[in-house]
Amino acid sequence: MEKEEKKAVATAVVSPEDNILDTIDKRNKVNLEISDSVKSELEKERDEKVKEKIKERMRKAQYQKELALLELRRDRELAKLKKERLHGKDALYTMLFGGIAEGIEEKDGGKYKKGDRIEPTLDYNLYDEKLRELDNKNAEKVREVNRTFSKYHDRLQEQHGVYWCFDWDY
Repeated sequence: MEKEEKKAVATAVVSPEDNILDTIDKRNKVNLEISDSVKSELEKERDEKVKEKIKERMRKAQYQKELALLELRRDRELAKLKKERLHGKDALYTMLFGGIAEGIEEKDGGKYKKGDRIEPTLDYNLYDEKLRELDNKNAEKVREVNRTFSKYHDRLQEQHGVYWCFDWDY
């Protein structure tokens, strides 16, 4: 019986040693099911990456479009304020030096037709004071427009995720 046990032990020990190379080779071989599974997982990962890139581009495009519209609105308001400032300075100039009316105008409390002579009505010492008042009023209006833009710009960034918007602004 001891001989049979020794043979069994010897066979058991010898068998795995001889077959270990075959076992390793069998485990390393890719079967068709695993190959198909890996291919489908890789395709899914690629599709997910593409979807994420598309989502990011869509968010960026929408943010930049809305920001451009917001900036356009601000720029129009600022242009309107610059035009008002120009008209105010023109009126001060006419009040200081006089001039000729270019159309039906109301200046210094009077109505003038085209070609009428407008007499100077402003003392040159008061000109600087009036100009400073005009500039201060205009500067306050510009600050208000910029505050409004800043407030809506912050809201827009919050809607689109502030982290990404900093990169998209520049």
